[in-house]
Amino acid sequence: MMLNFTKNQPKVISGIFVVDNQRKIVSLNRKFIEIWNINREIIDNRDEQLVLMFVSAYFDDPKKFRENVNDIYKNTTLDSLDNLHLKDGRVLVRYSYPLWMREKYIGRVWEYCELTENNLEVRYAASGVTK
Repeated sequence: MMLNFTKNQPKVISGIFVVDNQRKIVSLNRKFIEIWNINREIIDNRDEQLVLMFVSAYFDDPKKFRENVNDIYKNTTLDSLDNLHLKDGRVLVRYSYPLWMREKYIGRVWEYCELTENNLEVRYAASGVTK
């Protein structure tokens, strides 16, 4: 089931993308669509591979990016945290972790957050860390 969005939804810092163990899109939020500027036709297809092909165009080496994502999928116990440098100059923090239900792997969550001065301030404040 896809999430339905309303105009009254609170502002979210992270783009969330959830897939099942067959790599079909289960859920995502508006921020994910905004970060990657993905058109509705791609999302409505619910095919994670289409999304992967689309977002890989943001990288200098799209093939390397896709290989990295596929490696993460192969390791169903892996939590992954890294910085992604996009061709347009943006830097995203990507956090990914597996979803389990009753000791069975059921999918993966991908979280993307743009690194900007503004959201760094919010994250510092939320964590209690001072600069």
